[in-house]
Amino acid sequence: MSEPDFKNIAIIGVGLIGGSFAGALKSRYGSSISIIGFGRREENLKEALRRGLIDTYTFSPEEAVKERDLIVLATPVGRFRELLRRFASHLKKDSVIIDVGSVKGIVRELESLVPEGVDFVGCHPIAGSEKAGAENASPELFNEALCIVTPTERTNSTVLNRVINIWQSVGCRVVQMSPEQHDRVFGLISHLPHLVSFALVNTVAKLDSEAIEYSGGGFKDTTRIAMSPSQLWVDISLENRENLIELIETMKTELDSLKDALISSDKQRLLKTFQKANNLRRRLKNDC
Repeated sequence: MSEPDFKNIAIIGVGLIGGSFAGALKSRYGSSISIIGFGRREENLKEALRRGLIDTYTFSPEEAVKERDLIVLATPVGRFRELLRRFASHLKKDSVIIDVGSVKGIVRELESLVPEGVDFVGCHPIAGSEKAGAENASPELFNEALCIVTPTERTNSTVLNRVINIWQSVGCRVVQMSPEQHDRVFGLISHLPHLVSFALVNTVAKLDSEAIEYSGGGFKDTTRIAMSPSQLWVDISLENRENLIELIETMKTELDSLKDALISSDKQRLLKTFQKANNLRRRLKNDC
């Protein structure tokens, strides 16, 4: 077993992602690392402790980060600023902060909040589900998963390599992007689909909520992500709102085009539109 790059770790938010990351590190390094969890719900923290995902826990973020080499921000992204401001003065020199949030436009702002001698590296593991909490955490969650790392011009190259190493140690394939490219790409392939899923379910609720009882696989597959934690997606949507506003306008244009084809009974236009979508969707690997 290789030596861990970080031995004393704080997980700020021991939910699905934070808990799974902690569990993956414990599976890999065992007692050679120490993990403290921070959260607001004692029941959840006790579950993480019972499952061996963490060694101890606290309700104080300031206490959580003391003498820790690595701090993992794994709460909803809307809390990152508040938490970092609270515990910044308690960080030890040479510690590293990473996050697991789905939005990276805030990376430069968070970098500016860390004290001198502390590094921040934005990260986004592409893993998870609509479930939440430590009870749903899995040490295998990151096996073969993609992790996007978003360095900036301020990122220390040695620290960046250490962060990449720790994600690879839990099974991730790591790709680097700028924070801006990340938010554009994931606004398109993740954030927009969530908003569409929420809107589709609410359309059913508005027109005939009883119709949902007749749902088959198609509706269930399309709307599974509408069960994702609501507050999490409020934060993500607002943090990436500029991209999302533009993407929603583009999607409205696509829907208007379908509407026009239906009004005019234009079979060829519908066929061309559907086939174009079929062809691009089939490019996804390891999928039907």
